[in-house]
Amino acid sequence: MENELPDDIDQLKAMLRKQRTMLNDQQTRLRQYAGQLAGYELEINRLKAQLDKLRRMLFGQSSEKSRNKLENKIRQAEKRLAELENRLEAAKNCLNDDKPVLDAPTDAEVAPQTTPGKTARNTSRKPLPADLPRETQTLLPADSVCPSCGGELKVMGETLSEQLEIINTAFKVIETVRPKLACSRCDVIVQAPLPAKPVEGSRVGSSVLARILVGKYVEHTPLYRQSEIYARHGLALSRNTMVRWVAMMGNRLRPLYEALNRYVLLTGKVHTDDTPVRVLEPGSGKTRT
Repeated sequence: MENELPDDIDQLKAMLRKQRTMLNDQQTRLRQYAGQLAGYELEINRLKAQLDKLRRMLFGQSSEKSRNKLENKIRQAEKRLAELENRLEAAKNCLNDDKPVLDAPTDAEVAPQTTPGKTARNTSRKPLPADLPRETQTLLPADSVCPSCGGELKVMGETLSEQLEIINTAFKVIETVRPKLACSRCDVIVQAPLPAKPVEGSRVGSSVLARILVGKYVEHTPLYRQSEIYARHGLALSRNTMVRWVAMMGNRLRPLYEALNRYVLLTGKVHTDDTPVRVLEPGSGKTRT
């Protein structure tokens, strides 16, 4: 029987990299299918509980109008339940059809060991979105050989657990170094000009100003609350300083405002929403617009 594998090491490495890529893609799809299964099962259990409640409410109803409403809700819930059960069955088929093909361990090998007196708890948590970026950390055992007999250890499976994290707003300082160069023959000194700043004489950058403006006018976060938020990050930005920055940015953005105003007024009809947004005024305990 001829050996199907090539003798060239580079070709073997390329085949191994290709198989690893295919395996990683397959494992990603399996995790997505498992997340869909968990979501469908959770929704099905919720609908079943809702159906039981509606059927109990339907029993003994004397008003014909109330009975019609309950029966309509029951029919909608049953239709949704049947649709979810079909989706669940399709997801199970996809999961079974896309099982790993590389030395998959048997059920007996990967069966979790339970402590006597404790049963496995069925969790109903919603799966994390599959489109979130993921960072994989591999934790290897401390022992490279069997701690009992010293034999070689082989991979028989793996346990995957997920943990949701958030990356907080991180500040950084950009240091601009401008060397001074002096002529060796005369007294001429040359130096690169300082780049333009959004606020002359200040150390604030454009990204910080954008964050302050978005927080105030989009997220409706008052400046005094933003000052407290930045203080928790170890950065002291007083409310009065940010008020001056906001006023200066308003003057800088006035040409854009005037251009947008002219464009809006060109139309035949103008629709506006003057709903006020009420915020807390610091120190008084009262709200202001």
